[in-house]
Amino acid sequence: AGPYLHLATQNSINILWETDRKSSAVVKYGTKWPLTESIVVDETAYIQELTLNGLVEDTPYYYEVIAAAEDGEKMSSGILTFRTAVVEKDPFSFCIIGDTESRPHINNQLGEMIWEERPNFVMHLGDVTDGGKENHKFEWNQEYFTGITPLTSRIPMFPVPGNGEGDLFWYNRYHKLPDPEAYYTFQYGNAQF
Repeated sequence: AGPYLHLATQNSINILWETDRKSSAVVKYGTKWPLTESIVVDETAYIQELTLNGLVEDTPYYYEVIAAAEDGEKMSSGILTFRTAVVEKDPFSFCIIGDTESRPHINNQLGEMIWEERPNFVMHLGDVTDGGKENHKFEWNQEYFTGITPLTSRIPMFPVPGNGEGDLFWYNRYHKLPDPEAYYTFQYGNAQF
């Protein structure tokens, strides 16, 4: 899964990714190529997340996640991009979606259309999955992330859970949001959401 961007602010962004085996990682990032900054994630896990702090507002960044499995095999996300949140006085745009459940091919098409508009972020109004309970992990990996990752690896997502997220087991693992996560608010530019 992922990399998946969320919780974007003027000076930080959260990146989450999942590998099919326990891995450590290095996240490289910067405002130009070659990437000059990096953070090492020594702990091995399937799902990992990292918040990049100390970023400059309304600035495009490049990043790459390089995961290393315990057997030494490496996997790279390739070079991706994101932009930090705008300063309060500047205009911005966002997209609202919902009910992305069970349709990876539709989600991919939506992602392509949304990317063409280059919004600053995407809000997801719930039903990310059809029934994403603990025993339905496939709905996240095979149905949601398969179609939406090309978008959410570049544009941050601000989701809320719907009834499709069921017991919230995977929803809570795949998102880092302001507390309390199930009912939160965030500031973007001159607006409070």
